[in-house]
Amino acid sequence: MTLKLWINEGPASNINIDPETVKDFLENIEHRRISIFTEVESQDWDDIFNAWADEIRKSTGDTNLKQLVIAFLREHKYSTMPENGSGRMLSDYITGKPKHLLRAILEHDDQKHIIENAAVFRDTIHNISAHSEELIISDRYLLKCTDVLLMREGENELNHVTEIPDDDSLSSIQRSLQFIISCLPCKVEKLIIYSEMALRRDFIRIAKRWGCSENNARQQWKLWLRDKERSMRLAAEKICSGLSTDREGGLILKIMDCSSPNFGDGLEHDRFIEPIHSCFISSAGFNNIDDRYTIEADLNDLDLSPPTYIISVDQRRHHGNQSPIHVENIRPA
Repeated sequence: MTLKLWINEGPASNINIDPETVKDFLENIEHRRISIFTEVESQDWDDIFNAWADEIRKSTGDTNLKQLVIAFLREHKYSTMPENGSGRMLSDYITGKPKHLLRAILEHDDQKHIIENAAVFRDTIHNISAHSEELIISDRYLLKCTDVLLMREGENELNHVTEIPDDDSLSSIQRSLQFIISCLPCKVEKLIIYSEMALRRDFIRIAKRWGCSENNARQQWKLWLRDKERSMRLAAEKICSGLSTDREGGLILKIMDCSSPNFGDGLEHDRFIEPIHSCFISSAGFNNIDDRYTIEADLNDLDLSPPTYIISVDQRRHHGNQSPIHVENIRPA
């Protein structure tokens, strides 16, 4: 069952559309997980969806996006909203963060299975990867550490850091990876992580805070990304230095960065785990373990925040612009 969203009027004048959610919205319309409905008569519809297409284009800065949005919205259906209050407006979701939209989509999926507890998550990951020697996780946000990779240089220029501080700035990433490693069956010998260690929107936000204009920040982002491996490799080495496994032969961990110079060209918002011959979505990704997690912790006492759905999908994912950053053999402590 698809998520049904209504558009009955143009966007409010003060609407603040989240550009990352736009990408999620368009992907899920394309995959028929979202259906658009309206109560508006056909003669007024053109003005409304043109107004929405303009706002979406402005929010992303992508001048080529308008016609794509219009093409999708033209597939709308005419229907009144349910009287029981279950109908939702597009504006309820497109101004929120991606996780809110994806959660609503999965709540309407008949194949969903909610996981709230760390022990259940471990058992689920263990079971779906039990016959795989290699496991792929694709999660845009799992290794995100944009602020750790940047160094201010001069009045308003950003450069690559030359060392990673000995603090807890990468601790949440280490905790999430350690938990993932602990979930894997012994048969898995290699874990490949596709993520975006630096996000365009984070870079621009930091650059503007340090005095850059919007246009200057966008140009600096593209220049900075050309030499991204320097600082990303330092961060990856730091992350891996805090990981361990109880398997005698160790575990090969390969980190692939998919940060993209342009909006919309990186990884999908959906977060995937890919054992051999299959593919699953985790709605909340893989960075949601309780802050109290340690290797010795009783997982039955730990929650996932937010909870996640694990659902099977038909197709393996394309992993965007791939750059190998680091390979490490994770050994026993």
